[in-house]
Amino acid sequence: MIKRTLAASILLALGSLPALADEAGKNWVGASALYYNADHDNISEEFLDDGFGVSIEAGFRFSAKWAVRLELAHLNVRSDNDLLGDDQTGQLFGVDALYFLKDDVAYLFGGIKSLNLVENTSLFNIGVGKHWELNDKLNLITEVANYRDFGSDFNDFGVKLGLAYTFGDVKTPAKSTKSNALVDGDSDKDGVLDSKDRCPGTKAGTTVDINGCALVTENDSDQDGVVNSADKCPDTPINDLVDANGCTRFGTETVSETVSVLFANNSAEITNKRAANIVDFAAFLKRYGNTDAIIEGHASAPGAADYNLKLSSDRAEAFKTLLVEEYNIDASRLKAVGYGETQLIDSSNTAAANRKNRRIVVNVSETIKVKLTK
Repeated sequence: MIKRTLAASILLALGSLPALADEAGKNWVGASALYYNADHDNISEEFLDDGFGVSIEAGFRFSAKWAVRLELAHLNVRSDNDLLGDDQTGQLFGVDALYFLKDDVAYLFGGIKSLNLVENTSLFNIGVGKHWELNDKLNLITEVANYRDFGSDFNDFGVKLGLAYTFGDVKTPAKSTKSNALVDGDSDKDGVLDSKDRCPGTKAGTTVDINGCALVTENDSDQDGVVNSADKCPDTPINDLVDANGCTRFGTETVSETVSVLFANNSAEITNKRAANIVDFAAFLKRYGNTDAIIEGHASAPGAADYNLKLSSDRAEAFKTLLVEEYNIDASRLKAVGYGETQLIDSSNTAAANRKNRRIVVNVSETIKVKLTK
């Protein structure tokens, strides 16, 4: 009993070492010193006392929670039997499964061992241990174990102290930061933690920057989304789309105007010089001063082709003269062309068809900038 108490005291002393690190999480090979205490109630070991030994082991950590280990130990146990001699030596060999508790605070293990000491014995062992991380590669091994004979109800006891060299790595669950979150609050509820808040106590609903201080907002007088200090076009209409400078954005579109005037038979006279379509056409030319116009004169089919060609030219010239003299359109923007009877719009050679064909036609178009609106 005294020996068991001594062994337990050794393990307790080892357990009082400071926590050198928080996780192992690696495969390892190691070597250890052992203290082994045989059960005196076991007849096969009744003359055996406690002793010491050395062991080597190899462990494979295949997940954050589980590992397997192979272990081989050489034991030297004192004997109270003169016939057996002063010491008995033997080997302890077996395999263990290790289960690591949360944050690797310790591990539980169990396994099967073969003990060759006085006689061959099969044992089942359970225990608890911990790997204390000394640095990135070295761990301190501490363990306590109970060994039970398969063939009896007797128990042996052991303590281990050793070093492990680690290699490889496995992912372990991230440690909880709840305790930190509870300590570092957000007193003014502005979304910035107290530890980073340079302006504690901001009023509820205040927009703040990353330091927890109220943002100073600039005015946007024309409400175009660009603050006054950056707005190069103040007072833009509220429905206009604007660029980064606050100025109205423009697109393009094509506008056009067409006019057609009919003539009497064998005539180049324009009888209604203020017809609505002529007024509108002249207004279009004035509004879009960069446009030029080609006035196309046409004739009907009856009559000689040469005559009809000249008549169509006269009709085109008559309309050009009207635009220049009556509507003050620059003559350089106008060109009169006669096509005779070559471009009939109705070739049925009836009175109605001839009336449609005696005409001038002008079509003008312009590409203009237009505002883009919301």
